[in-house]
This record gives sequence, structure tokens and C-alpha cells, in this order.
Amino acid sequence: MPLRRLPVDAAYQISAEPIFVGQPGELTVTTAEGTPATGVSVYLTADDSLVGTADANGKVATDANFSAAAKSVSVYAKDGNGKISFRKNVGVF
Repeated sequence: MPLRRLPVDAAYQISAEPIFVGQPGELTVTTAEGTPATGVSVYLTADDSLVGTADANGKVATDANFSAAAKSVSVYAKDGNGKISFRKNVGVF
């Protein structure tokens, strides 16, 4: 049987500008089509705690706890129907 290449995609994507230690930041959640993902929640991968829920523009604000130290923070997005994103590592500098 010949090998086949199949595309792998997630329902949501997360993007972020650099976040600085001790400062609030912002994550953006979009659909696979690139539109804002309103109402989709973002969670920390480490313990599944809620970071926040995307507003009408797909934006999720982070607080000082999110950026307490320089590190890479792994997050994922998930909606009420169980559709998810891939994990995203967000840099805190």
C-alpha cells in the first residue's frame, strides 16, 4: 500500500505577541479559517486551569500570574463541544 500524506489541522489556533515578566499580555484565538474564535476558552496545559475566554475579537487577556517569571507557558484552546487547538508554547521574557 503506498504512503499517503494527509493534512492535520486543529479547530483553533492560538497566537501571542511576546509577553514580558510581570506584565499583562494577550493571546489571540482563531478558527481554522482564521476568524476570531469568540467564546472559546484557553487553558494552561500543565494543570488545565482556565486562563480566560476569548472575547468577540478572539482576544484573551493574561494577568501578572501568567507572566510571573521568564519561561515558556504551554496553553491550549477548547470550546464547549470539545473541539481543541494544538498546544501553543507562549514565551514570557
